[in-house]
Amino acid sequence: MTQILEAKALVVDEAKGPFKLVDIQLDLAELQSDEVIVRFKHTGVCHTDINSRNLATPDLLPCIYGHEGAGVVEHLSSTFSGDLKVGDSVLASFCSCGGCNNCLSSRPAYCDIFVPMNLVNYTKDMQHVTVPYTAQDGSKGEAQIKYFGQSSFSSRMAVTDRSLTKVSANAPTKLVCALACGFQTGFATVFEKAPSDQPRSFELFDSAGVPIPASARTSSRYERSQQTLLVTGMGGVGLGAIYGGKTLGFGAIIACDLNDSRLELAKEIGATHVINVKGLDTAAFAAKVKECSADGRGASLAIEASGSPVAIGNAIMALAVGGRSVVVGAPPPEAPLPVPHAYILAQAASVEGLLMGNSVPSITLPYLVSKLEAGELQFLEKMVAVYQPADMNKAVEDQESGRVIKPVIEWA
Repeated sequence: MTQILEAKALVVDEAKGPFKLVDIQLDLAELQSDEVIVRFKHTGVCHTDINSRNLATPDLLPCIYGHEGAGVVEHLSSTFSGDLKVGDSVLASFCSCGGCNNCLSSRPAYCDIFVPMNLVNYTKDMQHVTVPYTAQDGSKGEAQIKYFGQSSFSSRMAVTDRSLTKVSANAPTKLVCALACGFQTGFATVFEKAPSDQPRSFELFDSAGVPIPASARTSSRYERSQQTLLVTGMGGVGLGAIYGGKTLGFGAIIACDLNDSRLELAKEIGATHVINVKGLDTAAFAAKVKECSADGRGASLAIEASGSPVAIGNAIMALAVGGRSVVVGAPPPEAPLPVPHAYILAQAASVEGLLMGNSVPSITLPYLVSKLEAGELQFLEKMVAVYQPADMNKAVEDQESGRVIKPVIEWA
């Protein structure tokens, strides 16, 4: 017997077009074995949602976006075999196939089909799924779902279970949802890429009888108190990285932005130094970072979270010899790397990109929610502003202008 669930959702039907509040229908009989119905309470608004809307091609529209949903499991498919139960509190993050080598090696952010499953609305079988909707003017249409496996700009949705992490029900969902994407990415990037003692393999030389001193078996000795974390861009990603740096105990944590109020928030979270980069050229910026660094050498680890090509170049040029710069903000697709390649070689610098901080959401997200419950993440209150679904376009405007760091849509 068919059972239809009614829900509200925000649909975009043209590239760069407005979000429109509509009524959708979900057919429980169509739930797949890896799907559950989630009743979302709050959904964060991320720059990735807006970028996807702006760059959408006609074959990906109309679409229901949203990838930072917090809510409760309401229904399971009749063939569901996962660990979730009706009533579980869940946080929706990115999706992955679960079957490729990277997924099986606990690196779901490196899933072979990460981009199709998260940004192109595909299921793991590379299929598009739609739901019927009725607009406020009475017109009808079909909207693609499965954005990040969740399409959580909706009060209810059929969500792929690999997008979901069970979390405590005691933390407020308006703050929990703010952890799902950007904050998780910044935080996890610090843990993934922080300098550490790396045993070096001399197995080949050992087998030839070459004596290897014990000191050579470790590439470098790192005292965390002498390491410097540089973070450019104080949005959700950058502030998550600042918190990660504080958690790991970096000797110097340098926050960079153009917005003084965001720099003040970074200090509250754990930054030891802040730099307003307005008017600073690359040389002046690098000198300032070196001056603020724990050992006077520059940044041990730089995390570029703004997506600005200029900031990417500045972060690289501010590295200490042997330092590492990680790009996690999304630059324009055609932007070149604005640094002389010879400089990277001469400085023995590492430059790399990282998706979602290579996080395992089922590990990272419960940890962060536990810290929220313990009162350590109350600064999220200063990042979040709550909007009703009908005010979605105002929320986007406020985020794009910099007035709000993390808009959150309240569904219930």
